[in-house]
Order: sequence, then C-alpha cells, then structure tokens
Amino acid sequence: MKAIVHIGCHKTGTTAIQTWLGINRAALSAQGFRYDRFDGKGWASPTNQGQFVIALFTRFGKPIGAADFNRSHAIRDMESQIAIARKFESDLGAAIRADGDTYLISCEHLSTWAGGAGGIGILDAWLSSLFCEVRYVMYLRRPDIWLASRYSQGVKDGTLTVSLAEYIRQHKHCRYGRLVSGWARGVGRDRFDLRIFDETWLQDDGLIDDFAAAIGADPRGMKPPGRRNLSVTAAEAETALRRNRGHAAPLQAALWPRALRWLRNRWSAPQKLALSAEQTAEIWQANAAGVAWVHRNFFPGRAALFGFAEPPRAVYESPVDKAAPAAARPDRRRAPGLQALRTGLQALRK
Repeated sequence: MKAIVHIGCHKTGTTAIQTWLGINRAALSAQGFRYDRFDGKGWASPTNQGQFVIALFTRFGKPIGAADFNRSHAIRDMESQIAIARKFESDLGAAIRADGDTYLISCEHLSTWAGGAGGIGILDAWLSSLFCEVRYVMYLRRPDIWLASRYSQGVKDGTLTVSLAEYIRQHKHCRYGRLVSGWARGVGRDRFDLRIFDETWLQDDGLIDDFAAAIGADPRGMKPPGRRNLSVTAAEAETALRRNRGHAAPLQAALWPRALRWLRNRWSAPQKLALSAEQTAEIWQANAAGVAWVHRNFFPGRAALFGFAEPPRAVYESPVDKAAPAAARPDRRRAPGLQALRTGLQALRK
C-alpha cells in the first residue's frame, strides 16, 4: 500500500480538506483510498489524526510540550503518551493490512512540529517501513493573509491577548524558506509536492479540486466540506480580546460569538479584520528572502508566486534574488492582459 501525507500547515484550508476526507470516506474507498478516523480519549478532532504526532514524538523519546494538544488527546505524562502511541501504531498496522491501494494521512501539526530533533527523517523512515511508497503534499499561503488568519484563529480560540499590530511585530517572519527546504531535503524533492493556496478558492470548491488532483482522486459527486474556521470580524476580535484578557463579563464571554454574528447578519455589513497597508508591507519585507527562495526554486515559471493580488515584485524581492544569474531567476514576463489589470489597479489606488 502507498501513502500520501498531507502536511497540513495551519490556516491553509486544512480543516476543509480533513472534513472533506472524513465525510467522503466511503466514496474515496470506492476509488482505492483509505482515510481513518482515530478517536481518542480526549476531545480532539478525529479527522486531524494527531496520533501521528504522538507516535512521532514518542519514537524519538520526547514529550509533547503543548498543553492544549495534550489535554485534547488525554495525555497526562510521558507514560500515557507512550501508551497512546503504542495503541495507535497497533491500530494503524491493522488498517494497513485492510483493503485499499493508497492510505491518506492529514495532520496539521506535522508541518512545524516534525521539523525539530530530526523529526522529518524519523517520520519518513517510519512511514517508509510501513508503505511501499510515501509522498507528501503541502500548501503555502500569502504571508500577510496567512498571518492575519492565524491571528484571527488565536483570538477566537482564546489563546491571544495582544493586538494585531503587536502580533505582527512578534510573528511577522513566516520562515517559508526554512519550512519548505527542510521538508524538501528531509523527504526528497521527488516526493514533496508543494502547492500554492489560491485565495479565490475561498469562494468555491477550488481547494478540494486541487487537493483531489494532487492525490489522484475524482471528487465529482462527493459532498463538499462547506466553509470552516471563518475569520472573526473587527468587532468580534475586539470583544474576544476583552474576553481573553479577563475583562469581559461571564455571560458576554460565553455568548459573544453567536450574539455578534446574529447582529451583524441582520443590521449591518460586517467589517472584516484587515491589515493596514503599512502592516502588509512590513510582513512582505520580513519574508522577502523566504518568498523569493521558494519562488526561484519551486515555481520559476510563475510571474508571481501567490498571484496578481500580491504587492509589486520589488517589495518582496530579496538581494540574493536580484543578484542571481539570469538563468536561475524566475521568468517575470507577464501576460498583456494581466499587466493591464495591474496598471488599472495601480491607477485606482492613486
């Protein structure tokens, strides 16, 4: 049996992909794919398959230091972590021996947590011992939109108490170059499929169609996942921050999401939580080298890595990229229609 591992980077449609996999298990099985729900003792989502991280950390003898993750998977100490890992590996072995041509894995914690202590190599060696072939799929998103989405999620979850401006100051370096190069080296470029998240996918099923193409599935006739993990509005973020800082009344803290959505849906258009032009420029400048490296090494034929809506090339082009030999630099020629659209947008901004 082969395996395809979705390295689910946070806020790149991972929940939607996992939901789609979960609600279409029967249809996927008919096409030779197997996707298992591993229900644990905690309250973690069974479609996120966090047990792969538990088994990985246990294999290199390291406790998982994330309190929220441990609570959601009923991990109390290293002994309970080892017990969960052993049971999971036993269940996984039984699943592999069952029917199916391709085993599907999706875990959003793998994208970052597997990078330490040689975790990528240990993960790949372990999975390669179980499957005859292992491939990896990862999505990258525009750094400014990705950071804003992560901030929204943290505010909504109650884990953030800082303003958006302070969050950007602390976390503006996305380190895409380090993330992508680590996985490409760890598993090999030939087995690493890096894909770019298209923001227009938020309006349709484009993400599912793209992921289905990546794994070789036919999504026609399958159930759509619907919109998941919607970002908070500016008003919701303000109320959530007061709650997170302990200044909200208990009733407000419990009812604020439903109350605000009910009001905004009936009497006013919601004001989205948005970055200022200065914040956007700050993020792009901070990620210049990483974005340019990914562009140059993985998508040299694309005029722009994340599409025409990103800032002009000069904003994020790094000195290294500017100094690169002509043969190694990406093709920056743009289609006439796209160039005209860029020119028109720039004129409107003025």
